[in-house]
Amino acid sequence: MKDDQFKGLPDDTDEWIRLLQSDDGRAAREHLDAGRAIYYRDADSPIGLCIKKYPDGHRELVRFSVEHGEQFVSSLDVRDDFNDPLPPDLLDLLESVAKSTKAANDALDDALAFIDESNVRIERLSKAE
Repeated sequence: MKDDQFKGLPDDTDEWIRLLQSDDGRAAREHLDAGRAIYYRDADSPIGLCIKKYPDGHRELVRFSVEHGEQFVSSLDVRDDFNDPLPPDLLDLLESVAKSTKAANDALDDALAFIDESNVRIERLSKAE
């Protein structure tokens, strides 16, 4: 966006939420009518992927490299029906990622709890001196 396009945009988070909840899709339609693609997610969009819709109506699943600001078309591109089930190998991979993420989160929670308990003990010892 150009700097002048930010003028008039709300600074308040609650206002952003209200605007998003009342979005009627007009800006997206205008963007498509102008010949530009739009990006969006649906409730059933695969994790980590966005839908890129072109003015001619075809869609692709894409992912972005935040680090490099690049777009990559997924191997699942150009699906007409996003309600199709995901391939079993992708579901297995997603399940594996979810399990390892949970294990990492649990380990981090344990470490933070240990640190918190240690800080309490250190504080008690400091007061006793």
